[in-house]
Amino acid sequence: MTEGPRAGIEAIPGIKSLSPSAKILIMSMDREEEVIIDAIVAGADGYVWKNESADGLSSAVVECAAGRFVVTRSVAEELLGSAVDLHGYATEILPEAHPYRGLTNAIRETLHLYCICGMSANEISSELQVSVNTVYSRIKTAYQILDAQSREEAFRRFVERAAPGGTNAAAVLP
Repeated sequence: MTEGPRAGIEAIPGIKSLSPSAKILIMSMDREEEVIIDAIVAGADGYVWKNESADGLSSAVVECAAGRFVVTRSVAEELLGSAVDLHGYATEILPEAHPYRGLTNAIRETLHLYCICGMSANEISSELQVSVNTVYSRIKTAYQILDAQSREEAFRRFVERAAPGGTNAAAVLP
């Protein structure tokens, strides 16, 4: 891909032509209306601003995979009134970032790598440069906070915490 804000946008039509059912969620620092609209026109299935999406990223991936167009609040505010083609999408607006009650940043990061990325404790230990015992301790603490008994249950609850009630919508656009 080329460099710059349009590099990923330029790749979307090629990806969609190779795999029409692929879901493409753009995660960017760029909130310019023109860039966002170009991504949507190119076939993006969601556009989230990096600084607003941390707590809702796992939910964004799940919602996007389920066929919902996902955006963060600032992106939605930039688009409202401009993106007339959004009327055909079920649209999710991610809530403003907020900490999970009881989950520290270190535990959330470990849980993300474990549940979302599917990494092993040894891989997480290497990635985060902490001991394997620390990884196991964080996972155990996360399980307690989420009242989970397995990786799958922790994943589901982790996503539910990001998306109370099964969705992560502060507003749903028609």
